[in-house]
Amino acid sequence: MRHRHQLNFDRKDICASFLDPSNRPVVKKIEIRTNPITYRTCRIALSRIDEAEAGTGTLPSPPPDAFKSDDCPFCNHHVFSKTPRLHPDSFSGSRLVINESILFPNLFPYGSFSAVSLFDNAHYVEIGSAKPLTYMDSLKNSIQYLKQVMKIDPKAVYTAITQNHLPSAGGSLVHPHLQINADRVPSNHQRFLMQRSEQYFKAQNSFLFSDYLKHEKSEGSRYIGKTILKVRI
Repeated sequence: MRHRHQLNFDRKDICASFLDPSNRPVVKKIEIRTNPITYRTCRIALSRIDEAEAGTGTLPSPPPDAFKSDDCPFCNHHVFSKTPRLHPDSFSGSRLVINESILFPNLFPYGSFSAVSLFDNAHYVEIGSAKPLTYMDSLKNSIQYLKQVMKIDPKAVYTAITQNHLPSAGGSLVHPHLQINADRVPSNHQRFLMQRSEQYFKAQNSFLFSDYLKHEKSEGSRYIGKTILKVRI
């Protein structure tokens, strides 16, 4: 029986048996993996590995407004007149700017501290073509914002930096941007991970994510490598 507070890298194989269109018996294997931290399972259909899925060889077509930047509030000609400003009583400036990245409050906030950080001057950036340096500036801007939030409200420790790029991912604006949130109230997933980590530490006197990383490095089947990036804020 699995111990509730141990790391268990469970993997189970199951099979499906049927007759193919030529009336030949076929057995297909499916692998079920259990995440050792969340206990969520995924199913890997090994028989699909060699299939050529339609539409996977190219990116989706640009959205209809990909090249219509006249009314975009995030483009350079509008960004300083059509976006909100940080409150002067709390922040060091009305907006935070690092090179091409401009950060300002989210007009439709999801928490007590909610902001948008732009990461490219272009209105439309195709998936996978964003310049790494613009991403880095946007992330630095996000960290800068969260550091100021910590000074304003030290209890707003539940933070997230997210992105849903383009309408296919639920992005309401085409212009590339990150979303930053900080709040005293954790999200469901943050709350779950916090509880799971506390339970693990009480049971094992060790840190959950550190142990997970050690296992992945030593076992080697999923660990790819590491990148060391020194960022000064």
